[in-house]
Amino acid sequence: MSQRAALQDLDAAIHDAFTGAGFAAVGTYLRKGGDQLTETVDPVRLYVDRATQQMGEFGQSVGQKDAISILLADVPAPAKGAVITFDGESVTLEAMESRDESRERWVVSHV
Repeated sequence: MSQRAALQDLDAAIHDAFTGAGFAAVGTYLRKGGDQLTETVDPVRLYVDRATQQMGEFGQSVGQKDAISILLADVPAPAKGAVITFDGESVTLEAMESRDESRERWVVSHV
């Protein structure tokens, strides 16, 4: 088994457990094609992080932002401008913060 497959299996198992406990979400991913939202991928597994803060030593600003982590097994290439709807709210992907073999973390704005 490759490292990517192992991480995706592990993240899927963790997400299943966290969803059952109310610490993870399942939503709908809408791709943006040109000026339109064009295709639905349903479901997409994700984690929601509200009002996160980033601090640093060298002039980084400190501020709150909302972010989500998307399991790449559901959406292999999340894209800026896509809309994710979950638990009755919608967010737009604004900027990717990090990525590994299994997840991408995006800063989001509320629709």
